Amino acid sequence: MKLIKILFSRRFVFKKPKKKKILIYDSAGVEVLLNFFRKKEVEILNNRFEINFYVLFLIILKFQFSFDIYKKIYCQLVKPKIIITFIDNKISFFKFKKLYPFAKTIFIQNGTRDNKTTDVFYLLKKFYINNKSLHVDHMFCFGTGVAREYKKYIKGKATVIGSIKNNMFLYKVKKEKKIKKTISFISQYRPNYEKSNNLAVINKESFLVKDFYSTERILLPMLNNYCKKNKYKLKVIGCSTETEKEKLFYRSIMKNNNFQFLSKIKNNISNCYKKICNSDILVFVDSTLGYEALSRGIKTVTFHARHPNKHVFGWPTQKKKRGPYWTNQLSLTELNRLMNFITTVKKKNWEKTLKTTLNSSIIFDKNNEKLKRNLNKICE
Repeated sequence: MKLIKILFSRRFVFKKPKKKKILIYDSAGVEVLLNFFRKKEVEILNNRFEINFYVLFLIILKFQFSFDIYKKIYCQLVKPKIIITFIDNKISFFKFKKLYPFAKTIFIQNGTRDNKTTDVFYLLKKFYINNKSLHVDHMFCFGTGVAREYKKYIKGKATVIGSIKNNMFLYKVKKEKKIKKTISFISQYRPNYEKSNNLAVINKESFLVKDFYSTERILLPMLNNYCKKNKYKLKVIGCSTETEKEKLFYRSIMKNNNFQFLSKIKNNISNCYKKICNSDILVFVDSTLGYEALSRGIKTVTFHARHPNKHVFGWPTQKKKRGPYWTNQLSLTELNRLMNFITTVKKKNWEKTLKTTLNSSIIFDKNNEKLKRNLNKICE
C-alpha cells in the first residue's frame, strides 16, 4: 500500500495539527508562499518529508489505511478556509476538493509546462477520459496558454499572474556597472542525469537519460566559438548545489576554461534573478528561468531542441518551430541568425516582438500585485 511505503520514507512528527485559516499543501515553495500570509494563520502539511503520528493514530483507530484518508483527517483537524500549494503538476492536489469541500483550494504554477509524458498535461488527458471530477477553485498560471489547458480538465477559475518568484525580485541594474559584450547561458545541469544509462520515454520515444544533454553538447561549443570570434565574454549561470561537478561538466563540453561559471547560492532564491538581470544577452534551452528572463524584457534567445524530441517554444500557444528569438534547430546558421537579431534589435522593436509572441506563455507582474489582490478577495 502507498501509505505503508510512505511510512518508511518519512520522519515522524508527534504534535497534533493546529486549527488554522491557511493550510499549505507540500513543503515545496513554502518560503515563497509565506510572503503572502501571516505565519500565525498557517499550518503546513509537509507530505513530502513528514508523517504526523497523531493523524496516523486516528487512521489506525478508524482502520482506514490510505494517504487520501490521512489528508482528509489532517484537514478535519486544521479546519482551513484555504488550502494552497506551489505544486501545480500533481493530480493528487486536484482531488483535494472532493476530500475536503469546506475550503477554497488554490494552486500556483511553479514552472513551465509541456505535453511530454513526464509532465502533468499528458497525465491529465489520460485521467480525464475516465474521471471528470477534478476541481480547483483558483488556478494561478504563468500565461493564458497554460491557463486554457488547465481549464480543459479542471473545474475552477484560472487567472494569469506570471511567475510569483520572478515577480518578487526587482533589480535595477546601473548602466555604469552593467558589463556589456557578455552572453550568459542558463544551466539545467542535474548530477544524476550526466552518466545515467536508464531509459526514459517522452512521446513514446525511448532514450538514455544521459542523452538529455545532447543539446548542450552541440550548442555550447558553437556558442563558445561565437563569443570568441565576436569578443563576447561567455558566462554559465549554474543551477546545481554540486558546484564543482557542474563546472567540470561544462568544461568537458567546451574543452576549455574560456568561460566564467556563476555558482548557485544555496537557499538564496533571489540570486539567480540578480544574475539574469546583470546579463547583457541570455541563452537557454527550455529552462523556466529563461522564460522568466523574457518576461522581464531581457534580451534572450532559446534553442528549444532538447533531445530526443524538438518541442515548440511557448507551448501550448506557439506553433512555429522558428521565430525571431527561438529555434528548435541546432546549427551554426540558426545560431548566427538568432544572435544577429538579438544583438541588433532596438528596444522598441524588442518590446513589440515580446508583446506579440510571449504574453500567452508568461507575463511579468511587478511585486505580484495581481496575486495579492486576488488572495485578498479570496481571504475575505
